[in-house]
Amino acid sequence: MSRRICQIIELKDGDSFDTKKAAAERMNLERFAKEFGSNIPFTTKFFICCFNQLDKEELFKGFKGKFEMEHIMTGRELCELLNINYSEIIAMREQDAQDNIYYFLEELIKIPDVKKLLKQLIKRGAKL
Repeated sequence: MSRRICQIIELKDGDSFDTKKAAAERMNLERFAKEFGSNIPFTTKFFICCFNQLDKEELFKGFKGKFEMEHIMTGRELCELLNINYSEIIAMREQDAQDNIYYFLEELIKIPDVKKLLKQLIKRGAKL
């Protein structure tokens, strides 16, 4: 009889590390896997996934031993697991980031004081 596996994954967008939080994150993942796993007919495994880092070695070093390699996952690995095209996700996110900058600036210049300051900077010859 084969056992089913439930993979518990904490997904992080970036790849900067707060090693003080990493120990607590690991403890929470372990506790959740144990408590949740005791209530379902699955074997549980837990991972921390840093979506924007492609190198597991870098993640391992960044976590300073708080997570073993077997508990670390990259965004590409997550996409493979979920059968999602990683490259398409990255392209969509890049476009969204560009759209967000334009939206932010459009909203920012709706603030009268900001608009006034920008006009003053342009008159002074500020390079935009």
